[in-house]
Amino acid sequence: MKRTKFLLVILFIVAAFALVFVSVRKPTVADASTGGLIPTTQAKMAPDFTLQSFNLRTESAKQPVVIDFWATWCGPCREELPHLVTLSKKYTGRVAFYGINSSDTPADIATFSRQEGLAFPTLSDAQHKVAAQYGVEAIPLLIVIDTHGKVRAVSMGYDENVEQNLPKVLDAVLKEK
Repeated sequence: MKRTKFLLVILFIVAAFALVFVSVRKPTVADASTGGLIPTTQAKMAPDFTLQSFNLRTESAKQPVVIDFWATWCGPCREELPHLVTLSKKYTGRVAFYGINSSDTPADIATFSRQEGLAFPTLSDAQHKVAAQYGVEAIPLLIVIDTHGKVRAVSMGYDENVEQNLPKVLDAVLKEK
């Protein structure tokens, strides 16, 4: 019995370290050679989805969209969210920011969003359908979609320089509009 408990504790510790390692991988938005922007000719269409009253095709036709996959229990997500709030305010009316949460209940999402002052809507993906469409393996995962519905940048893991790196991508996408 003691051996089983010991093995479970070791397994839990290894899993926790693996999750932290995956969550803090180097983001691709900060790629120095391209500014993180995927050229239009190489960009792929973002999978369309509807959650609550939000439809990606409809929204991205109006303005670029930033989608952030996150959860309340995710430490790196909690560190990145205040930066995204700042950027969402800076780009109000030009870029739409949306959070997508597949882990928490809608009530927990609403409470957290209110407590943390999230200035952009967070959508509940309780069935994990959108996360599966986008191949979400680790969070936070940030995706920039242009007005043609194409994925123009992807950042996996917490980017401590998101307030410097993401505007480069957004400004470039806005210039192409």
